[in-house]
Amino acid sequence: MRRILSPQDSRILNLVEFLYDKDELLMGDLCNNLKVSSKTLKRDIEHARLILFPIDIKVNGNKGVKIVIPSNYSIMYIYSALLSASLEFSLLEKIFLCETYTIEKLSEELFLSASSLRRMVSRINVVLREEGMEINLNPLQIIGDEWRIYTVFTYYVLERYYFNKTIFTEAQIAAVKELIDLALKQYYVKLEYQGREQIEMFMLVQLIRRKNNHFVIDEPNLKRKNIFSDVDTSSIKKQLNNAFNTDISDQDLIQLFSLFLDGKWSFSYNKLVEHAKINNQLKQTKEKFEELIDSIAFKYKIEQTNREVLVTLLCNSRMIEYGKHHILYDLSLDIVNHFNHDYFKGIEFIRLKLKEIFQDEVLEDYKLNDYIRILIIYWDEFVIVLEREVVPLKIRFIYSTEEKFIKRIQNEITYRFKKRFDVKRINYTLVDIENIKNQCDLVLTNIPGLVIPNVEVLCFLTYPREKDWSKLETFYSTFYFTNQDT
Repeated sequence: MRRILSPQDSRILNLVEFLYDKDELLMGDLCNNLKVSSKTLKRDIEHARLILFPIDIKVNGNKGVKIVIPSNYSIMYIYSALLSASLEFSLLEKIFLCETYTIEKLSEELFLSASSLRRMVSRINVVLREEGMEINLNPLQIIGDEWRIYTVFTYYVLERYYFNKTIFTEAQIAAVKELIDLALKQYYVKLEYQGREQIEMFMLVQLIRRKNNHFVIDEPNLKRKNIFSDVDTSSIKKQLNNAFNTDISDQDLIQLFSLFLDGKWSFSYNKLVEHAKINNQLKQTKEKFEELIDSIAFKYKIEQTNREVLVTLLCNSRMIEYGKHHILYDLSLDIVNHFNHDYFKGIEFIRLKLKEIFQDEVLEDYKLNDYIRILIIYWDEFVIVLEREVVPLKIRFIYSTEEKFIKRIQNEITYRFKKRFDVKRINYTLVDIENIKNQCDLVLTNIPGLVIPNVEVLCFLTYPREKDWSKLETFYSTFYFTNQDT
């Protein structure tokens, strides 16, 4: 969905993601890495400062560039601000909420000409059609795979309106909260905040689509239980009718919860077991994830304290086959990259085991990352064991420069790579080649052309740039990948 952004917004997104968590970078290095001209970069920085405020991008007199984020902000705000500033996503939001627009009226609200709006819709549709949907111009509406539309707009709302969901009215939000409370009473469960928030947004999006006469009506499912059969729903239906200005029937209420009633998503492990008895796909999925958990527990000798929670969450993620669960900010990828940085060997073991267990299926990267995220977050003992498993690689540091400068680079390695490297300095005037090759995995140097037989040598600038640190990151990952246990 990132490709929906305009070219300039896409460049700004690449810029801030590249700068995030980095120290000051030179303008020339940024241009090379982002593949833009100095003039374009300067223009993008100025626009970014406008739309991302109070987050700022500082450019000092020596052409150093640095992103400055106030302590009470995070990268989540950047994605929200970009979605807010995007004309393309504003167009999608307006059509999603209201399908009575004409081309002329919508053009006027977006300060575009009618021809410009048509061109924008044409460009957006190239991306949307890959997702099973599109914008129809006559009449102006979003059509296609309703389940995918629900998913896209659910995650759009969560990213764009991560704090205050002002896209919906207070009456709409209150009515959906009451509806979910009523449903959860029938299941005798409580949900954590994040899980409940996602369900609320999913219901709100469905009801907006229902209001605009787009709603999935399934064939009658005799196995589907009516959770409201013993409940008086007249009050909640009236509240929903008033909030969304549409008639909601008993069948509509059941349809709103079809995802949960058909075993696509289970509120608890007991419900998962119950659904698996009538849903063979879920039964097989459950067995595969149990095999995965058993394999991890056996390899790392971990107690399966959260087994039922893990199986439930993993099955929920697997059974919802409605595309990626993000618009701009892939939380699962962010978490996996963070832990992969420190525990590459353990994360790679899970990744390979998942591909082995699901060898008859194509596992998209976003799904793999979501499974790994669940295991990392909800299996505390696993991360503790991974921390103990880290064996630092031995680096010998042969640098020709001042002592204080060498110490600064060593500190930078410790800061960036934590416990992954055991770094020791060797006096470059007293280098014993035979001795070095028997006591290290890697040599770091600023001396061009240095060769140590059977040992990898990385030559950095005297003060390393980002591409030098990337070389070290690549070496670490490659070393463990090629030397992992079979």
